[in-house]
Amino acid sequence: MKFIHLECLRIWLSRKENVKNSTYVTSYSWKAFHCELCKSEYKDRITVDNKEFWLFEIQKPKSNYIILESVQL
Repeated sequence: MKFIHLECLRIWLSRKENVKNSTYVTSYSWKAFHCELCKSEYKDRITVDNKEFWLFEIQKPKSNYIILESVQL
């Protein structure tokens, strides 16, 4: 497989997403961020024709917020 629509990939990845909501916190996590076929890891964003695209979309609040990232290898 060489090409895939960006929106199709986003939909597929969103099914692997785990979202937990509480009063003041929304937490997003993914169990695996790699291709199930070839096991290559996905980058969090891609560049096509000098435009950068995020593979996943996180709903950002309208008020002030902070993003904390934890990366486990």
